[in-house]
Formats: sequence, structure tokens, C-alpha cells
Amino acid sequence: MDRAATGRSITVLKVTASPDRLIAFHSQVFCGLYDLRAAGEIELSFTREGFPRVMDRVAVVALRIEDPDTRRSINVAIDLIDGEHTASPVHHEWADVYFKSSHRPGAEGFDPEKYLPFGVRYACTSTSETLGDRVRFAYGAGRDEQNRVIDRKTWMRRIVSHPFYLIAGRHKATEIHSRIPPPVPFFEYPPDASTQDVVYYRTRVYPIDDNTGSQNVAAFEKVNDMRARTIRALRDAFGPAFLGGLRRSPYAEAHYPDIVIEEDADWRQHLRTVRTSLICVTTAGLFDSMDWKVAEYLAASRCMVSEQFKMNIPVPLEHGVHLMTFRTPDECVEHCASLLADRRRAQEMRQMGRNFYEEHVKPVSLMRNCLAAARTHSSRPLSVVDGRAVS
Repeated sequence: MDRAATGRSITVLKVTASPDRLIAFHSQVFCGLYDLRAAGEIELSFTREGFPRVMDRVAVVALRIEDPDTRRSINVAIDLIDGEHTASPVHHEWADVYFKSSHRPGAEGFDPEKYLPFGVRYACTSTSETLGDRVRFAYGAGRDEQNRVIDRKTWMRRIVSHPFYLIAGRHKATEIHSRIPPPVPFFEYPPDASTQDVVYYRTRVYPIDDNTGSQNVAAFEKVNDMRARTIRALRDAFGPAFLGGLRRSPYAEAHYPDIVIEEDADWRQHLRTVRTSLICVTTAGLFDSMDWKVAEYLAASRCMVSEQFKMNIPVPLEHGVHLMTFRTPDECVEHCASLLADRRRAQEMRQMGRNFYEEHVKPVSLMRNCLAAARTHSSRPLSVVDGRAVS
């Protein structure tokens, strides 16, 4: 139930965001903000004034929160990049609170006074998003305001084509061009819905070639090896009861031809298979990051079997309650077999996972929790000019 509908008074926060870029990494943040705006919990506005300038391909979202009750203003940066390093030093310096999706205390540059874990992330679209919201980011993507190298000959085409594809992207026919993630309800599936007694794991490998930076080779090899060994172990153990494999790519076909999926599915077909599979498996992402599949499986109320997490989230997922965790492919097989053999336990795990999603992962809940954590963690007094609070 919407908190405003309970009759309790709530503080309507003023949230200002910098509309620099809207990519898959950022989408969950803005999805949650749009839904909070629709619920009447925040006033949302956009401006570039007073925010750090964003370099191209930086997966950071910058927000300013103004709390009318405490008269505080808080600068918030949300770093969504894989790995422990700080994606944007300028945002780190500017922010009062710095949320990190790959949050690990003790990492180089870790600031315990400023850093907070972000939570379980994935790419999604809000049903409360307006065409104006999309055009705002699309227009910004074609402007030469972010230290990008832009070909002046293509500047006008960028201004015109970005909004066109983003607006048209509400239709499936143009989704391939716009790369807009599915809406939140498309990920969600009730825990009491019927499923097939199958184990599903579909993933990809990262290509290693002459263009791969030396610092990435070991990370790519580690991820690729665990994914390939896990797929082979599941296929050998469960035969036709295992669905999945590696997504097709030239690198996968050259190095792992025995486990490449013959007919690769698109994003939506992948999510449909998730919905109908009792057990869904995932492994760690690059630099020990948490894979987006974790959120997808929780939203779909699946029994999740996951490689052990190395990064922190605000509220931990508990082994044996919300999911089963493994360290080796053999352990993964054992957990899957035990869940297939015990449907009552599997059903309990599905329900507990979905409860966790509703409270901590669903974009509106995640961003509500982030705003509350930022208010608790930091304070910066507002000054008053002509009766209006300003930072």
C-alpha cells in the first residue's frame, strides 16, 4: 500500500537529479525516482547547475536531497560501476554520501565516513516514466556539454535521432534500436505460480584479445572459467532438465563451442524462461560484482542458486533462506538437486526471495531506502534566501 494512503503524514523530499545520461546501469535509480514521484513521496526536478560534469561512459548518478523537516541538503552520488574502484573522483569529492554497488570495506580509497552499499541492481524501466522524461535524457545525449568528442557533422542527427528512438522505444518493434529495458512488471512473477522442474542458467563470456587491458585479463578469465565449468556441471548432472548455456558470440564459439546456445534468446525471452524455471543459477560478475540476474530471479520468485557474494548490500541475502550459495560447480549441482527433491523447501525459498525483492530490490523500495539512508548518514545545513531554502 502506498504510504500516503495509510493516513500517516510523510515528508515529501525535494530530489534534484542531473540529467546527464540514462543507460542500463542508471535505469533502476531513475525508475525508482519516477515511481516515488508518482506515489507523491518526492518532488523530482532536473538541472545540471551545481552538479559535477560527467565524463562519457561514467556509471554514476548525482542527486541532491533537500529535507524540509530538518532543513538539510545532501549531495548523493550513486556509483554503479563493476569493481571496487571509484568511478568518478570528482563525484566522490562532491558527494556527502557515496553509494557503491560494488561495496567492499577495506578496498583502496574506501571512505567509511562517506561510502554506503547501494543494493541489488538490474536494468528496468518505470511505468511512471513520461515521454518528457525520456526526451530530457535523449536530448542531453546529443549535446556537447560533457567533455565528449562529438563530430560536428553528426551533431544535428544526434539531437534528432536520440529522442525519436527513445520515444518510439515504447513499442517492441524498435526496442532493438533504443535498448530500453523491460518495465518492472515484466520482471515480476508470483511465488505461487506453477513452474517446470528445470534448472536454468544462461550467461555470456567476455572476449579476451589484443584490445583487452592487462588489468582485465585475469578478471575476464576468472569469470569465464567459472561460468563455463558451472554450465558443464549442470548439463552433465541434469541432462534435459538443464536449460541454458553461453550466449552466442565469436569468442564463445571459438573457445567454448560445446556449451554455446544454438538459438540465443533476446532479453524478454530470457525473462520468460526465468519465470517458468523452478531453479535459476548465477555466478559472480566482473571484479566479483553481483550479477543483474540476482534481481531478476528475486523479482520472478525463483529458487536462486548463486556463487557466494563478495560485495556488501544494505541487508544481506541469507543462505538457506532467500537463496543457496556455492563456491564450486559441484556445490551448485548439490544445491539444485536438493531443491528439486524438496518442493516444500523450494516453495518457502521462492516466497522469502520475493519478500526480499519487495522490501529491498524493487526500484521504488530500493530508492526509498537509499534516500532514507542518505538522510541518516549525512547532514549539511541549508541557508535561507528570501524565505527559500537553498544549498
